[in-house]
Amino acid sequence: MYMKCADIRTAECIFKRVLDYESVRRNTVIWNVMIRGYISNGYLSLALEFFIEMLNLGIRPDSSTILAVLVLCSESLDLKVGKQIHGLVFSHGLRNDVRTETALIDMYFKCGDPEAGLTMFSQSQNRNLVMWSAVVSNCAQDGYPTKALELFNGFMLEYGFPDSLILIAVLRACSALAFKSRGMEIHGLAVKLALDADTFLGGAIVDMYGKCGDLESAQKVFSGLPSRDLISWNALISGYSQNECAVEAFES
Repeated sequence: MYMKCADIRTAECIFKRVLDYESVRRNTVIWNVMIRGYISNGYLSLALEFFIEMLNLGIRPDSSTILAVLVLCSESLDLKVGKQIHGLVFSHGLRNDVRTETALIDMYFKCGDPEAGLTMFSQSQNRNLVMWSAVVSNCAQDGYPTKALELFNGFMLEYGFPDSLILIAVLRACSALAFKSRGMEIHGLAVKLALDADTFLGGAIVDMYGKCGDLESAQKVFSGLPSRDLISWNALISGYSQNECAVEAFES
């Protein structure tokens, strides 16, 4: 509670007090709470120090610990520590945990080693919707839009029905490639699955049409959104400005 309320000092005082009890000191859960709390409040170095102290005391990390530290590595872009955590995953028998695998893949992408992330994904026996979304999203965001579209084709063969998150990722790839025909197919799929009313997905569709130079379609989709957020407004204005329609951009 204190960590979630950003009262770090009080949380630390309570933690130090309960360490006097052996049964509590060796409980992984309370260490996880502190590590996650530091991360959520932006104290990444303290989170890492706590994790190292936990290991030095011989306290065995669980999947929640590993997930938290992988988030730390992703946010701090620390590939070296991320690789060490990958080693711990194997030594502690957590390699078949799908959440851990997904977090590892995401860490490799975020830390600039997408090849390692793609290799892990291709070798995984635990691929689920969340893992597919993570890989497609990272490829679309990290300069591999063609790979994102290729993976999406594989996803559709395996699952058949995507959710809004993976559609947003594929639309980003279409935007990066200015691949309008594929983007229109994704738009049609979103309509067919009744997902086009989603504000975030709608913004991604607007952005795709804008990046592809079809401002009429971008405006039409934008006008039809049941609700509009900052992202969808930015997508429309950006589409106009990038296509040298300064008047329309200012009017929007």
